[in-house]
Amino acid sequence: MAAVERGNSGIYLITDDQPSSVREWLPAYVRWLNVALPPHVSVEDAIANAVYYGTRMHGVSYAT
Repeated sequence: MAAVERGNSGIYLITDDQPSSVREWLPAYVRWLNVALPPHVSVEDAIANAVYYGTRMHGVSYAT
């Protein structure tokens, strides 16, 4: 919060030590945007997609 209070310009990533699950925040965000909820995806499909994106997709880096 110190950066915001000092008036530094830029993009801020504000987090806390008790993050909400997607199940909690997504419906509220969708209502705020006034759009439809995304389609339900089974656990099996989600895992298959995660494996694909984690092993085959190029151009993504989580390096810090």
